[in-house]
Amino acid sequence: MERLIDQLKKAMNLTTYEAKLYLALLEGAENPRDASIKSGVPLPRIYDVVKMLEVKGFVVQEPGGWYRPLPPRAVAASVLAKIEEDARRQALLVNEAIKNIEKIVQVKKAEQGITHLRGIYSLVSVAVEVATESRFIYFTAFKAVKRARELARSIVVSLSDLLPYKKIRVLVRDGASIPKEDLDLLENMGIEVRYSPCVYTDMMVADKSVIIGYVVGDDVYGISIPGEDLAGELKSQLDVIWEKCTKEISRGE
Repeated sequence: MERLIDQLKKAMNLTTYEAKLYLALLEGAENPRDASIKSGVPLPRIYDVVKMLEVKGFVVQEPGGWYRPLPPRAVAASVLAKIEEDARRQALLVNEAIKNIEKIVQVKKAEQGITHLRGIYSLVSVAVEVATESRFIYFTAFKAVKRARELARSIVVSLSDLLPYKKIRVLVRDGASIPKEDLDLLENMGIEVRYSPCVYTDMMVADKSVIIGYVVGDDVYGISIPGEDLAGELKSQLDVIWEKCTKEISRGE
């Protein structure tokens, strides 16, 4: 039970008393005294705690004055909706701050060599840096399809205002499953996606740089290689794969 309470606190943003009282209500606590006995929440605190649960969307007040718990799955939907809303709000704040920095601060560019990257966030940052200055971009997703989804989503959101000026193609290994919501997002952004049996690595090829990604255990690593000649040669090969070794993504998947 203690482990379950800890999970509720971490996942649902509840206090210890709130988690204990919610579980007691699910188990059928019929009045404040019963709820106090079942949950261990002191009786004088019961109404304060249950009202907080009401504010957070875990319970509703019955006509008789006591509270009924909402089913866990219904509560989860509410919590996830709030997380998504908070994430969208935070994304807007981040993008606004970055645009203001770009307007005000003259960023000095450093000469770039081969860079070793560790972590999905490092990959996202470098990929966006490269993509911002590129007109044509290929992404290939082989082994790290699930992690590549995180990378691609973050890049697409960060570049949303620049996408009309870019050509982006995504090649995914044959047999990989892509959720429909991801396909819809990419399609709405004007990004083309195809399957190919010829995809053997996780990679981003832009106008003047190549990023190769790989997964070891739970960690994501990458190598960023600047060079217009290398990028141009890989792009030519991917153009051939796109035309000859690919099939259209089924919208039913």
